[in-house]
Amino acid sequence: MVETVTSERKVLAEGFCLTEAPRWRNDRLYFSDIQGHEVHTVDLAGKVETVASFDGPCSGLGFLPDGDLLVSLMAAAKVVRISGGEVSDHADVARYADERINDMIVDPAGRAYVTQLGPPPVAGSDAPRYTRIIIVEPDGRARVGAEGLQGPNGIGVSPDGRTLVVSESGGARVSALDIAADGGLSNLRAFAELPAGQCPDGLCLDAQGGVWAAVVFAEGPRPLTPGPGFCRYDARGRLTHLIPLEAGRHAVACTFGGADRKTLFLCTSGALAGREARRDRSARIETVAVAGFSGDGLP
Repeated sequence: MVETVTSERKVLAEGFCLTEAPRWRNDRLYFSDIQGHEVHTVDLAGKVETVASFDGPCSGLGFLPDGDLLVSLMAAAKVVRISGGEVSDHADVARYADERINDMIVDPAGRAYVTQLGPPPVAGSDAPRYTRIIIVEPDGRARVGAEGLQGPNGIGVSPDGRTLVVSESGGARVSALDIAADGGLSNLRAFAELPAGQCPDGLCLDAQGGVWAAVVFAEGPRPLTPGPGFCRYDARGRLTHLIPLEAGRHAVACTFGGADRKTLFLCTSGALAGREARRDRSARIETVAVAGFSGDGLP
Protein backbone atom coordinates (compact mmCIF):
# COMPACT_ATOMS: atom_id res chain seq x y z
CA MET A 1 0.00 0.00 0.00
CA VAL A 2 1.33 3.45 -0.92
CA GLU A 3 1.39 5.98 1.91
CA THR A 4 0.70 9.61 1.03
CA VAL A 5 2.94 12.00 2.96
CA THR A 6 0.61 14.58 4.48
CA SER A 7 3.19 16.75 6.26
CA GLU A 8 3.01 20.38 5.25
CA ARG A 9 5.37 21.47 2.48
CA LYS A 10 7.03 24.76 3.40
CA VAL A 11 8.53 27.20 0.90
CA LEU A 12 12.12 27.99 1.89
CA ALA A 13 13.07 30.11 -1.13
CA GLU A 14 11.35 31.04 -4.39
CA GLY A 15 11.52 33.23 -7.48
CA PHE A 16 13.95 31.07 -9.46
CA CYS A 17 13.71 29.86 -13.05
CA LEU A 18 14.33 26.11 -12.63
CA THR A 19 15.87 24.72 -9.44
CA GLU A 20 17.88 21.48 -9.70
CA ALA A 21 20.68 19.37 -8.18
CA PRO A 22 20.18 20.11 -4.44
CA ARG A 23 23.15 19.19 -2.22
CA TRP A 24 23.31 19.68 1.56
CA ARG A 25 26.68 20.79 2.96
CA ASN A 26 27.90 22.91 5.89
CA ASP A 27 24.45 23.80 7.22
CA ARG A 28 23.08 25.05 3.92
CA LEU A 29 21.58 23.78 0.71
CA TYR A 30 23.46 24.26 -2.56
CA PHE A 31 21.39 24.15 -5.75
CA SER A 32 21.49 25.14 -9.40
CA ASP A 33 19.06 27.41 -11.19
CA ILE A 34 19.38 25.81 -14.63
CA GLN A 35 17.58 28.45 -16.64
CA GLY A 36 18.80 31.26 -14.42
CA HIS A 37 22.40 30.17 -15.13
CA GLU A 38 23.41 30.45 -11.47
CA VAL A 39 24.36 28.34 -8.45
CA HIS A 40 22.96 29.46 -5.09
CA THR A 41 22.90 28.45 -1.46
CA VAL A 42 20.08 28.85 1.03
CA ASP A 43 20.19 28.36 4.80
CA LEU A 44 17.37 27.17 7.02
CA ALA A 45 16.32 30.77 7.65
CA GLY A 46 15.74 31.23 3.92
CA LYS A 47 18.76 33.46 3.26
CA VAL A 48 19.88 33.00 -0.36
CA GLU A 49 23.41 33.70 -1.59
CA THR A 50 24.73 33.38 -5.14
CA VAL A 51 27.84 31.23 -5.51
CA ALA A 52 28.49 31.68 -9.25
CA SER A 53 26.89 32.90 -12.47
CA PHE A 54 27.48 31.43 -15.93
CA ASP A 55 26.81 32.26 -19.57
CA GLY A 56 24.57 29.22 -20.06
CA PRO A 57 22.59 26.56 -18.20
CA CYS A 58 24.23 24.80 -15.24
CA SER A 59 23.00 21.67 -13.52
CA GLY A 60 24.83 18.95 -11.55
CA LEU A 61 26.73 19.79 -8.35
CA GLY A 62 29.20 17.91 -6.18
CA PHE A 63 32.10 18.47 -3.80
CA LEU A 64 35.72 17.38 -4.04
CA PRO A 65 37.45 16.08 -0.89
CA ASP A 66 39.04 19.50 -0.30
CA GLY A 67 35.63 21.18 -0.37
CA ASP A 68 35.87 22.72 -3.84
CA LEU A 69 32.57 22.70 -5.72
CA LEU A 70 32.15 21.05 -9.13
CA VAL A 71 29.41 22.26 -11.49
CA SER A 72 28.29 20.72 -14.79
CA LEU A 73 27.80 23.26 -17.58
CA MET A 74 25.20 21.72 -19.83
CA ALA A 75 25.66 23.34 -23.25
CA ALA A 76 29.44 23.73 -22.86
CA ALA A 77 29.72 19.99 -22.00
CA LYS A 78 32.32 20.61 -19.33
CA VAL A 79 32.72 20.45 -15.57
CA VAL A 80 34.10 23.50 -13.80
CA ARG A 81 35.64 23.87 -10.36
CA ILE A 82 34.89 26.67 -7.90
CA SER A 83 37.64 27.31 -5.35
CA GLY A 84 37.82 30.42 -3.20
CA GLY A 85 35.18 32.05 -5.38
CA GLU A 86 37.24 31.52 -8.55
CA VAL A 87 35.91 29.39 -11.42
CA SER A 88 38.27 27.22 -13.47
CA ASP A 89 37.91 24.35 -15.95
CA HIS A 90 38.03 20.89 -14.40
CA ALA A 91 37.09 18.57 -17.31
CA ASP A 92 35.97 18.83 -20.92
CA VAL A 93 33.62 15.93 -21.65
CA ALA A 94 32.32 17.03 -25.06
CA ARG A 95 33.85 14.04 -26.87
CA TYR A 96 31.65 11.69 -24.81
CA ALA A 97 28.45 13.76 -24.83
CA ASP A 98 25.69 13.09 -27.37
CA GLU A 99 24.00 16.32 -26.40
CA ARG A 100 23.96 18.48 -23.27
CA ILE A 101 25.30 17.04 -20.05
CA ASN A 102 23.04 17.22 -17.02
CA ASP A 103 23.14 15.98 -13.44
CA MET A 104 26.22 14.82 -11.53
CA ILE A 105 27.29 13.15 -8.30
CA VAL A 106 30.80 13.26 -6.81
CA ASP A 107 31.97 10.38 -4.61
CA PRO A 108 34.16 10.80 -1.48
CA ALA A 109 37.30 10.19 -3.56
CA GLY A 110 36.45 13.11 -5.85
CA ARG A 111 35.31 11.02 -8.81
CA ALA A 112 32.36 12.59 -10.64
CA TYR A 113 29.62 10.69 -12.49
CA VAL A 114 27.95 12.91 -15.10
CA THR A 115 24.64 12.13 -16.82
CA GLN A 116 23.21 13.36 -20.09
CA LEU A 117 19.69 13.11 -21.40
CA GLY A 118 21.11 12.51 -24.86
CA PRO A 119 19.85 13.32 -28.36
CA PRO A 120 16.19 14.24 -28.89
CA PRO A 121 13.82 11.60 -30.27
CA VAL A 122 13.56 11.20 -34.02
CA ALA A 123 10.25 12.48 -35.38
CA GLY A 124 7.88 9.63 -36.21
CA SER A 125 10.01 7.02 -34.42
CA ASP A 126 9.34 5.25 -31.14
CA ALA A 127 12.81 3.69 -31.07
CA PRO A 128 14.63 4.18 -27.74
CA ARG A 129 17.44 6.74 -27.72
CA TYR A 130 20.41 5.52 -25.71
CA THR A 131 23.26 7.47 -24.17
CA ARG A 132 25.90 7.12 -21.48
CA ILE A 133 27.20 8.09 -18.06
CA ILE A 134 30.57 9.87 -18.12
CA ILE A 135 33.18 9.43 -15.39
CA VAL A 136 35.49 12.32 -14.49
CA GLU A 137 38.49 11.38 -12.36
CA PRO A 138 39.70 13.72 -9.58
CA ASP A 139 42.46 15.00 -11.87
CA GLY A 140 39.95 15.88 -14.61
CA ARG A 141 40.52 12.92 -16.93
CA ALA A 142 37.24 11.73 -18.46
CA ARG A 143 36.07 8.33 -19.71
CA VAL A 144 32.86 6.47 -20.51
CA GLY A 145 31.35 4.87 -17.43
CA ALA A 146 28.31 3.08 -18.82
CA GLU A 147 26.37 2.97 -22.08
CA GLY A 148 22.93 1.85 -23.15
CA LEU A 149 20.87 4.01 -20.79
CA GLN A 150 17.66 5.74 -21.85
CA GLY A 151 18.16 9.33 -20.78
CA PRO A 152 20.22 9.00 -17.57
CA ASN A 153 19.25 11.90 -15.33
CA GLY A 154 19.14 12.17 -11.51
CA ILE A 155 21.95 10.22 -9.85
CA GLY A 156 23.17 9.03 -6.45
CA VAL A 157 25.70 6.71 -4.81
CA SER A 158 24.98 4.27 -1.98
CA PRO A 159 26.62 4.90 1.42
CA ASP A 160 28.99 1.96 0.96
CA GLY A 161 30.14 3.39 -2.39
CA ARG A 162 29.39 0.15 -4.23
CA THR A 163 26.17 1.01 -6.07
CA LEU A 164 25.22 3.89 -8.34
CA VAL A 165 21.50 4.65 -8.74
CA VAL A 166 20.25 6.68 -11.70
CA SER A 167 16.93 7.78 -13.16
CA GLU A 168 16.43 6.64 -16.74
CA SER A 169 14.04 9.41 -17.71
CA GLY A 170 13.44 7.94 -21.16
CA GLY A 171 12.99 4.41 -19.87
CA ALA A 172 10.41 4.86 -17.10
CA ARG A 173 12.66 3.29 -14.51
CA VAL A 174 15.21 3.92 -11.80
CA SER A 175 18.29 1.80 -12.48
CA ALA A 176 21.33 0.60 -10.55
CA LEU A 177 24.90 -0.22 -11.51
CA ASP A 178 27.78 -1.81 -9.61
CA ILE A 179 30.78 0.42 -8.89
CA ALA A 180 34.21 -1.23 -9.16
CA ALA A 181 37.26 -0.29 -7.11
CA ASP A 182 38.49 1.92 -9.95
CA GLY A 183 35.10 3.63 -10.26
CA GLY A 184 34.04 1.68 -13.35
CA LEU A 185 30.37 0.80 -13.78
CA SER A 186 28.81 -2.53 -14.72
CA ASN A 187 25.71 -4.72 -14.36
CA LEU A 188 23.05 -2.22 -15.41
CA ARG A 189 19.72 -3.36 -13.99
CA ALA A 190 16.36 -2.04 -12.85
CA PHE A 191 16.03 -0.78 -9.29
CA ALA A 192 12.39 0.26 -9.74
CA GLU A 193 10.14 -0.08 -12.78
CA LEU A 194 7.71 2.83 -13.18
CA PRO A 195 4.38 2.71 -15.03
CA ALA A 196 4.57 3.57 -18.73
CA GLY A 197 4.49 7.31 -19.29
CA GLN A 198 6.17 8.23 -16.00
CA CYS A 199 9.50 10.04 -16.14
CA PRO A 200 11.85 9.99 -13.10
CA ASP A 201 14.16 12.98 -12.61
CA GLY A 202 16.33 14.01 -9.65
CA LEU A 203 16.73 11.49 -6.82
CA CYS A 204 18.33 10.83 -3.45
CA LEU A 205 18.86 7.84 -1.16
CA ASP A 206 17.64 7.29 2.39
CA ALA A 207 19.22 5.41 5.28
CA GLN A 208 16.53 2.73 5.07
CA GLY A 209 17.69 1.53 1.64
CA GLY A 210 15.11 3.43 -0.41
CA VAL A 211 15.27 5.93 -3.22
CA TRP A 212 13.22 9.14 -3.43
CA ALA A 213 12.70 10.38 -6.99
CA ALA A 214 10.95 13.33 -8.59
CA VAL A 215 8.46 11.90 -11.10
CA VAL A 216 6.50 13.64 -13.86
CA PHE A 217 4.23 12.29 -16.57
CA ALA A 218 5.56 12.27 -20.12
CA GLU A 219 3.17 12.78 -23.03
CA GLY A 220 5.33 10.87 -25.46
CA PRO A 221 8.92 12.08 -25.45
CA ARG A 222 7.88 15.77 -25.26
CA PRO A 223 6.53 17.70 -23.47
CA LEU A 224 6.51 16.81 -19.78
CA THR A 225 3.44 17.42 -17.68
CA PRO A 226 3.15 17.57 -13.90
CA GLY A 227 3.10 14.02 -12.57
CA PRO A 228 2.63 12.12 -9.34
CA GLY A 229 5.18 14.16 -7.38
CA PHE A 230 8.00 12.75 -5.26
CA CYS A 231 7.95 8.96 -5.04
CA ARG A 232 9.84 6.62 -2.69
CA TYR A 233 10.83 3.12 -3.79
CA ASP A 234 12.12 0.61 -1.27
CA ALA A 235 15.12 -1.69 -1.75
CA ARG A 236 12.89 -4.14 -3.64
CA GLY A 237 11.73 -1.45 -6.04
CA ARG A 238 8.22 -1.12 -4.60
CA LEU A 239 6.52 2.28 -4.45
CA THR A 240 5.93 2.93 -0.74
CA HIS A 241 5.42 6.71 -0.30
CA LEU A 242 4.17 9.63 -2.36
CA ILE A 243 4.49 13.38 -1.83
CA PRO A 244 1.83 14.76 -4.20
CA LEU A 245 2.05 18.22 -5.72
CA GLU A 246 -0.74 20.59 -6.60
CA ALA A 247 -1.97 20.85 -10.17
CA GLY A 248 0.48 22.61 -12.46
CA ARG A 249 3.61 22.08 -10.33
CA HIS A 250 6.46 19.79 -11.42
CA ALA A 251 8.68 17.69 -9.19
CA VAL A 252 12.30 18.23 -10.28
CA ALA A 253 14.77 16.94 -7.65
CA CYS A 254 15.19 16.23 -3.94
CA THR A 255 17.73 15.57 -1.21
CA PHE A 256 17.86 15.07 2.55
CA GLY A 257 19.47 17.73 4.73
CA GLY A 258 19.34 19.56 8.01
CA ALA A 259 21.40 18.83 11.10
CA ASP A 260 19.90 15.33 11.46
CA ARG A 261 19.34 14.84 7.70
CA LYS A 262 15.65 14.20 8.34
CA THR A 263 14.32 17.09 6.26
CA LEU A 264 13.60 16.43 2.60
CA PHE A 265 14.41 19.42 0.40
CA LEU A 266 12.35 19.61 -2.79
CA CYS A 267 13.05 21.41 -6.05
CA THR A 268 9.70 22.20 -7.68
CA SER A 269 8.65 24.40 -10.56
CA GLY A 270 5.59 25.53 -12.45
CA ALA A 271 7.49 25.53 -15.75
CA LEU A 272 10.35 23.50 -17.23
CA ALA A 273 10.90 24.93 -20.72
CA GLY A 274 13.62 27.59 -20.99
CA ARG A 275 11.71 30.64 -22.19
CA GLU A 276 8.66 29.91 -20.03
CA ALA A 277 10.79 29.16 -16.96
CA ARG A 278 12.74 32.41 -17.33
CA ARG A 279 9.51 34.37 -17.76
CA ASP A 280 7.55 32.84 -14.89
CA ARG A 281 10.33 32.36 -12.31
CA SER A 282 8.04 29.90 -10.55
CA ALA A 283 10.70 27.53 -9.22
CA ARG A 284 11.11 27.00 -5.51
CA ILE A 285 13.05 25.25 -2.80
CA GLU A 286 10.59 23.60 -0.43
CA THR A 287 10.98 21.43 2.67
CA VAL A 288 8.92 18.61 4.09
CA ALA A 289 9.33 16.28 7.06
CA VAL A 290 9.05 12.58 6.23
CA ALA A 291 8.60 10.61 9.44
CA GLY A 292 10.80 7.56 9.86
CA PHE A 293 13.34 8.48 7.17
CA SER A 294 16.71 10.19 7.04
CA GLY A 295 19.31 10.78 4.38
CA ASP A 296 22.13 8.49 3.44
CA GLY A 297 24.40 7.96 0.49
CA LEU A 298 25.29 10.69 -1.99
CA PRO A 299 23.50 13.04 -2.11
